[in-house]
Amino acid sequence: MATTMLKAKVPVHVVAGLLGHTPAVLMKVYAHVIGDDRVEGIEALRRALVHV
Repeated sequence: MATTMLKAKVPVHVVAGLLGHTPAVLMKVYAHVIGDDRVEGIEALRRALVHV
């Protein structure tokens, strides 16, 4: 399900929330599904969320 949503460009934080994961955990498992440009954006989001 996560792979399908990510390939459809559903935002990582939305997919993570639906699956009960943090964006950081989802990225570790599904980074191969997301293009390089999105990975950089997700990493920035992950770093920002660590400080929340």
